[in-house]
Amino acid sequence: MKGTIPSAPPIISAVVPAFNRREETLACVDSLLCSQQVPVEVIVVDNASRDGTADAVAARFGERVRLLRSAVNLFAGGGRNLGAAQARGRYLLFVDSDNVVAPDMARILVESMQTHSAERIGLAGPFMYHWDHPDRLCWTWGDIGLWSSRTYWKGQGERDGGQWAGVPYVEVGHIPNVMMIEGNLFRDVGGFDPLFPMHYEESDLAERLRRRGYRCALFPRAKTWHRIPFQKTKGDRACRGENPDLLYYAVRNRILFMRRYAGPWRLPLFFAFWSPLFLWYHLLLLIRNRQTELIPLAVKGWRDGWRMACTPFPSTLPSARRTARED
Repeated sequence: MKGTIPSAPPIISAVVPAFNRREETLACVDSLLCSQQVPVEVIVVDNASRDGTADAVAARFGERVRLLRSAVNLFAGGGRNLGAAQARGRYLLFVDSDNVVAPDMARILVESMQTHSAERIGLAGPFMYHWDHPDRLCWTWGDIGLWSSRTYWKGQGERDGGQWAGVPYVEVGHIPNVMMIEGNLFRDVGGFDPLFPMHYEESDLAERLRRRGYRCALFPRAKTWHRIPFQKTKGDRACRGENPDLLYYAVRNRILFMRRYAGPWRLPLFFAFWSPLFLWYHLLLLIRNRQTELIPLAVKGWRDGWRMACTPFPSTLPSARRTARED
């Protein structure tokens, strides 16, 4: 990888994993490079894209961006780990490539984490808005119930009319899409677990932090716009055929997450009732959407979720500090 090495480490290293999102990635990097009042090192991890994403990033940004090219698709979790291993900043800012961030987002997140350091906020995120409806929030609170594995979202599609102006932060169960964490803390908890290459990888990281006494929080003054369509009726992306990998990992990783965190009292109920119920939910959606060819993939995900080895919490994940290598 070519690039200049700054004389002093930047405050923030923004890691952008990308896969076949050329135009979205270029817009995302543009927005990060426009960050105000804080130095930001931008690291793009190209997960073996086939649409010219890496070449486009290199052509447009040159040495202003550190470009890492992976020979294989490491998915979101692996791409973030690779970028974090190369990062020089005190803070790591993970940004999915289909985002456009506000110019002051990175600064607000850093200042907010420092201001509320006594409250042990280990993971911080911005308020996330829909790209096609920029005043509509994607959500304001989210968590996973450890009895049923159901993901709870509040405030989906809520219009931001200034009602959050006086709220310093909203504590949440996990933070998807865009999140900030101190580099040392990220390495201490082992980074993103390779067991969750995509889907539930963010929830797993957040749960490990929470069980070590840290909090996850969204800061309303920090903003990002996510390129997911605003929809009044919510569907399940995993069952629309948009991404077979997402379907497989959505089914499999739900089970692995519960096996790790549900505990001895809740896990039997999940095994006997909720897990089969969610499998049937996926199968019925596939039948309704006339995608019956994906049914074996969903069943395989369900079987693998129960058959694979899964270390319960507290985990013995290897430290990213020991496994990361500089190219």
